[in-house]
Amino acid sequence: MFRFLKTAKAVANLAMIYVSWKWYQHGFGLETAVGCLMVSSMWLALTLCQMRFLMRSYVTILSRLQMWLPMAFGFGLSATVMVTAHSHLVLFLGAFSFVAWALVLAWYSGQASKFKNRGVGVLPKGIMINPPAEMLPAGAILLMSGIPGAIGEAVGHGEIVIPDGDRKWAFSTYMKYGVVMNPLEEVLPRRAKRGITVARVPVVPWSEEQCKHSLLQARAMLRQNKEWVVRKREARARMLQKLPLPSLVTSLIGAALEKTVPVTGYDWGGLLLGRIKMNHWTCIGSVQELLWRMGITLDRYFGTGLLGAGTSILDPIMPARFFDLKCYRDLTEADYKAWLETQGKAD
Repeated sequence: MFRFLKTAKAVANLAMIYVSWKWYQHGFGLETAVGCLMVSSMWLALTLCQMRFLMRSYVTILSRLQMWLPMAFGFGLSATVMVTAHSHLVLFLGAFSFVAWALVLAWYSGQASKFKNRGVGVLPKGIMINPPAEMLPAGAILLMSGIPGAIGEAVGHGEIVIPDGDRKWAFSTYMKYGVVMNPLEEVLPRRAKRGITVARVPVVPWSEEQCKHSLLQARAMLRQNKEWVVRKREARARMLQKLPLPSLVTSLIGAALEKTVPVTGYDWGGLLLGRIKMNHWTCIGSVQELLWRMGITLDRYFGTGLLGAGTSILDPIMPARFFDLKCYRDLTEADYKAWLETQGKAD
C-alpha cells in the first residue's frame, strides 16, 4: 500500500507540474481568473492529500519544497483570481481558495514549529545533540552530518550501536573502508568535531537475545563485505587483462577506476539507486540490512524506486528517512537529563 500511495503521489505531482506548465503556455482557452482558479484548486487538493505524509519527512528539503512551492503558487493564483475576476461567483471562489491556502499555511506553520534549524538543516526540537556513548542503548541509530549538508540536509550518514558485552560498536559502511565496526567511544568525539550527531532509540529496548544476534549478524556482514571486495577486485583485474590494449593503457584505466570508483565494499551505485545488495551497502543500507536480518520490521519502505513503483531507480536511501520509523523514537534532551540523574551527575 505504501508503494502504491507513493507512486500515486509522485505521478500526481508530475501531472500537476505538466498541467501548470500547459496552462501557463496556453491558458486552456479560459479567461485568466477561471484558469488561475482551476490550477490553484488542483494544487490545493493535491497538497491536502499529502500534507501529513510530507510533515512526517519534514527534515528533508524535498518534503519542505513540496509544501513551500505549492503554497506560494496557490497564494499567487488566488490573488490573481480576486484581481481579475469578472463575476461575483469567481471572485467568491478565489477568496475561498485564498482562505483555504491560509489555513494550510497556518497548519503547516504549527507543525513546523516542532522543528528547529540545527547545523545546515532542520531537526526535531528537543532532540539531543552529540549524546555521550554511555547513554546510547543497544540498537540506537546514529544520524550524523554528512554529504547532504550541501543541499540543506542536517544528517547525511548513519550508523547503529551494536553491544558486545561491556563494549559498544558503531556499525556502518564507509566510502573509504566498506563495512566497519568501530568503538563507539571513538566514533562520537570524532564526529562531534565535524558536525552533529543525533540518535533514535528503539521504542522497545532490545532483549539480550537480540543484542547477541545483532553482534553475530554484524560480524557476518563484515565478513561478507570483505570477501566481496576480494572477489570484485580480482574480477576487475581479469576484465582489464582481457582488454585488447597495451599494458600501460590498461594500467592507466585501472588506476582511473580505482580513483573514481574504488572497490572498498561501499555501494557507490546506492548513492543514486534505491537498492539493497547482498554483500555491499551504503551506510544507511547496511543499517537497514542489519535490522532486517534481525527480524525487526521497518514500517516504511526505503528505496522504493522511481515514482515509488520499484527498487533500484533514482531513489537513494536517505538517512533522514529514519526519522519516520515508528519503532524508534528520538533521544531527547529530557532523556539526557534523566540519564544524568541516574548517574548522579545532575546539577
